[in-house]
Amino acid sequence: MISTGQLVSERVMLKNDQFFAVSARDGSMRPGEFGGDGLWSGDTRILSTFQVLVDGVRPHPVAVRAGSHRGLATLSRLTDQLRQDAGPHVVDAETAGRLLGVTSRTARRLLRALAEEGLAWPL
Repeated sequence: MISTGQLVSERVMLKNDQFFAVSARDGSMRPGEFGGDGLWSGDTRILSTFQVLVDGVRPHPVAVRAGSHRGLATLSRLTDQLRQDAGPHVVDAETAGRLLGVTSRTARRLLRALAEEGLAWPL
């Protein structure tokens, strides 16, 4: 038997203004499994069930990898320095170096490491 606490810890929530979505880690929404699943506007559920199928079958993740503690700390330091109201950011080595207080060479290595960990996209 799975406790409610275990189900809550396995949920993901995305929020934008009054809209929010609650789902399993794979993105599926099954209110029979967890009563809070769905896409919500305030206190109104707009979508209660969602599931991705590939050729009629639920896909299973091949690998799940979280960034290293060091990579996450670097990303956190970098994002803390960026203005929150400016929208999506493209950060080059020169900007990252200035924001983090390191040389451009070190910034390039840090950005490359973030991309290798899946925490950033290389351009």
